Amino acid sequence: MTTHPDKPLRVLFLCTANSAQSQIAQAMLAKKAPGRFDVESAGTRPAARINPLAVRILGELDIDWTGRTPKGIDAVANRGWDLIITVCDQAKETGREGEKGETATVAALPRGDGLR
Repeated sequence: MTTHPDKPLRVLFLCTANSAQSQIAQAMLAKKAPGRFDVESAGTRPAARINPLAVRILGELDIDWTGRTPKGIDAVANRGWDLIITVCDQAKETGREGEKGETATVAALPRGDGLR
């Protein structure tokens, strides 16, 4: 991965629904290092809305995520991502995660955690 000190690293968090895990990851990275990352999230099969529990969790971290909506992968495709991180196995299995970026896979939350 090639980075330029004067340009933010372009990071995409990818999951299936883009309703919880990827939204939380996007919000936390944007808050933790503002200006260092150009960060987005998307889903391979986006949900109709963001999980209210995810919005509540972010609110507890002083991140207002109200009014946000899930995005599909087509909305963020071909933007020259430096790093694409899949946060669930289903998204990785689509084969879409490798579009113009390097990919790292992180552990998915267990099923039944209330965030899906």
